[in-house]
Amino acid sequence: MSNTGLALRRLGIRVVLMGKCGADVFGRAVLELLEREAPGSAAATALVKNEPTSYTLVLSPPGIDRFFLHCAGTNDTFAFKDLKLATIRRARLFHFGYPTLMKRTLANKGRELIKIFRSVRQLGVTTSLDLSLPDPNSPAGRLNWLELLPRLLPYVDIFVPSLEELVFIMSPGRFKRLVRRAKGGDLLNDLDLDVVMELAGQCLEMGVKVMLVKCGRLGVYARSGDRSQIEQMGRACPLKKIKDWAQREIFEPSFQVKKIVSALGAGDCAVAGFLAGLLRGVSLADALRYSTAVGAQNVRVLDAVSGTKSWKQTTEQIRKRPTKTLLQLDMSCWRWVGLERHYLGPHDGND
Repeated sequence: MSNTGLALRRLGIRVVLMGKCGADVFGRAVLELLEREAPGSAAATALVKNEPTSYTLVLSPPGIDRFFLHCAGTNDTFAFKDLKLATIRRARLFHFGYPTLMKRTLANKGRELIKIFRSVRQLGVTTSLDLSLPDPNSPAGRLNWLELLPRLLPYVDIFVPSLEELVFIMSPGRFKRLVRRAKGGDLLNDLDLDVVMELAGQCLEMGVKVMLVKCGRLGVYARSGDRSQIEQMGRACPLKKIKDWAQREIFEPSFQVKKIVSALGAGDCAVAGFLAGLLRGVSLADALRYSTAVGAQNVRVLDAVSGTKSWKQTTEQIRKRPTKTLLQLDMSCWRWVGLERHYLGPHDGND
């Protein structure tokens, strides 16, 4: 997705954006903007005739949550055949975002999505998957995810859903109950980490190597597989830091931000910070710090990516040890590590 890719580029990672636009005014404008922001990065994005470009109008009034007006366009027709495998073959990491907004990828019980991830994984490239929260009445919302995930997740190395997305796809009945119970329908107002741990563990059992669960203003949760699982991660495998990545469970509180301007793209940028950490060879704990730092940079601006600083600037920011969010959660089975300023969970095996 462009948000994560553009944020990665600002963090000094070489990226190629692979997508599909209509040969219309919007499509040409998209490519022009991408070229201006990241010259050469959109070379693998195709312009196709007789299809409208996908676009979303994001309405973000002050003081209330943003909402979206969306035209699916070419997103709905994107499929395996639109991948540039020769380009992907040269990459270390393949990040795929929002199949929940891409109708064809989920048709026939997710056959196209499975083919995409299986084919990329067979090239030896590390794979990463992000979602958006489906409309319950959309094809993605009606999909039996518990039937799809055991066939898909063996080919997904890094899975980065939000708390809401994870609960929705893994336990729809529970999602409805938690929304009803939560203040204002916001799951973060009544976050139950036992639920997060349970569902993340199920994803690891299905084949995911590293789970990153975005918990919005509270921070990020991560859990990883054992050494043998991490070693199977493909070209971006953190071999030099494998002890620091294997069998971890960490909750990294977010950095406090005095004035939040907009949360647009915050999750995408947090993912970019995490993936940049992986690609630059830092520990899992440090990758989580970069995730929360870049997320905090993002919410200070109106748009999706312009708040993202360079890797050097972000590193300097982290070294200043900004104030962390004080969590009002049940952390009774977690261990606070004061020097690191994060919590280690009951499944953490790094002593």
